Amino acid sequence: MENNKKKMNKTANIILIGLVIVVVGLFIWKGNKDDSLTQLETTRPKISTISKKRFITGHLYPETEINVKSSISGVIEKLYIEEGEEVTTGDKIAKIQMIPDPTEIEALRKKVTKARIRYEADKKAYKRKKHLFDKGLIAEAEYEKVKQQFELSRTEFESAKNRLELTLEGEASGIEDISNIVRAPTDGTVLRIPVKLGSSVIKRNNFNQGTNIATIAELDSFIFRGRVNEADLSSLREGLEFSLKLKALEGISTKGILSKISPKGEKEQGVMKYDVEARVHLPSDSIKVRAGYTATAEIILKERKDVVTIKEKNLIIENDSTFVELLSEENYQKQYVETGISDGINIEIKKGLDTNDRIRKQ
Repeated sequence: MENNKKKMNKTANIILIGLVIVVVGLFIWKGNKDDSLTQLETTRPKISTISKKRFITGHLYPETEINVKSSISGVIEKLYIEEGEEVTTGDKIAKIQMIPDPTEIEALRKKVTKARIRYEADKKAYKRKKHLFDKGLIAEAEYEKVKQQFELSRTEFESAKNRLELTLEGEASGIEDISNIVRAPTDGTVLRIPVKLGSSVIKRNNFNQGTNIATIAELDSFIFRGRVNEADLSSLREGLEFSLKLKALEGISTKGILSKISPKGEKEQGVMKYDVEARVHLPSDSIKVRAGYTATAEIILKERKDVVTIKEKNLIIENDSTFVELLSEENYQKQYVETGISDGINIEIKKGLDTNDRIRKQ
């Protein structure tokens, strides 16, 4: 009997100890589970820097770009350059073959004949008066008058001959600034040749811009051109520095300085947009940049450093007010917060939270 009683007491003790272990394990498991759930459902505010940015897509253009025009009309007889070729001032660009109008040629020939007759007559008069002046038979004023008339008629005769020669031959020895050879006005790279052999060319004058034969630009300095919404204008100013990323050159970024903001906007898809320009600083001379490259400007409109931030998705917005669900002991309660700037993902919290608080993830 005593042995059976001892066995029963031992068994009871073992069962009691087992129950105590199970109960303690359940408490530990529940605590860990609750803590795990709290970790999964909540987050803490962080101290970080938050920036409100705008991204503007535009293109790079040479700062100096010149359209080469001809001083005479005709057709393209020869092209001396190709697109992408570097030229220096005075290099040949194209040769223009003039196609004179028969009526114009006849009029020029008549003008040359009249100028020659006048010149020869004034030349005889000049020689005669000079002979008399050298002998002291006429006054100096009378001699100077005849001499002046002779010089004028000689200039008109030479000019008429040069114009006729230019029309017939395409160039004239007496006219240096007018020729059928078009030359580069500056150093640079040939970006575009819009004409071909046989293309018609109209000369440049006060009433006509003339035909563009080639476009030459210096590819060592560029400007960025893009467009911004009117809502962003208040945050922009001339001299503002921003970063630029070139789509064609991955991993390479450079800097731009805002140099111009258009005073007049244009409506685009219902939104007023304004043209902006910026000078571009190329990171290295070894990087080859081509005209027209697509670039994205990253402009920081506003920035707050070392402020309390949370994920914007964790906010609750009700009646133009902002709240979060703040963990208090084992319950959540609404907490009003005052917000600042947002970058679209994180938002600044001015009042209502600190980094020790836990808020519910939304």
